[in-house]
Amino acid sequence: MLVHEMKKIIKNSEVDLVHLHGHHYPITWLSEFYAKKYNVPTVLTLHGMYALNPYVTGGKTLLEEIFNKTIFKYILKNANSIIGLTKSIVNYAKNYGPKEAKYYEIPNGIDLDSYERNLHKKAEYRDKYGLPKDKIIVLFRGRFTHVKGALEAAYAAKHAIKSRSNMFFLFVGNGPLKRDIENILNGVKNVKILDWTPMEAIHELYIASDIYLLPSKWEALPITLIEAMAARLYIVSTPVGGIPDVLTNYPLKTFIYSLDLKLMVKALNEALRKICIKNGMINNRVSAYIAQYDWRNIVYKIEQVYKVISK
Repeated sequence: MLVHEMKKIIKNSEVDLVHLHGHHYPITWLSEFYAKKYNVPTVLTLHGMYALNPYVTGGKTLLEEIFNKTIFKYILKNANSIIGLTKSIVNYAKNYGPKEAKYYEIPNGIDLDSYERNLHKKAEYRDKYGLPKDKIIVLFRGRFTHVKGALEAAYAAKHAIKSRSNMFFLFVGNGPLKRDIENILNGVKNVKILDWTPMEAIHELYIASDIYLLPSKWEALPITLIEAMAARLYIVSTPVGGIPDVLTNYPLKTFIYSLDLKLMVKALNEALRKICIKNGMINNRVSAYIAQYDWRNIVYKIEQVYKVISK
């Protein structure tokens, strides 16, 4: 029914262009097929690169390479414009797409105002969510799945707390591994697990925290990364997908080059030491850097792509 309605809308010229999101989904392939058939221009936004194996850091597999040289290559060939969230994603597309195609680098964005006007409320938000005021809070926010490194994050929290009583770990999210995480952290002090927060309150838990832990096995440009930067958090992350592109000029970071437990704990300890010397000059650099991810700037850039296609 959905495909039939989509075909009808495109065929009857009810739209001026079709904006496709993600290249791994059949709905993307079908939408592009009908747009091409009925001469409706398309924009394809790529939200990731290798993504078919949630257990492999980086996600690259032989199966996906076959997919890229067949289906992905065909999708790129037929798109009028291609948007990658980061430079790495754009280069990834160029590796399989036609040289003459129009490629744009436009990242995800967030409502920066909700962060900027509330940065001073750290103590207030800690009170609201029952979080300690005398601890360094490490936040993990995301789906509790293998690809997000949720189990590795739980084990790292369990071991880090043994030697760092001033650390507190906050896990926010849900997913198939929630029970496993609860079992790993059962009886461990200085840990709290919360379900998803309402959209309008997302900024509160970031601002209440000090360090953001992102041990994903693959990513494109996670919104959570931008949210963490907006809250001025120190970021401990794997350098996968588009993450290195985004963090290159962000001064508060430590990369985890392996999800080895000892290396993760070491990275968290390094973050703990470094946030103690964070100063106003660094905060000013972060403010200037994060401005590019304001939704108003992102929307403007996408509108310019639409205008080029519509000429």
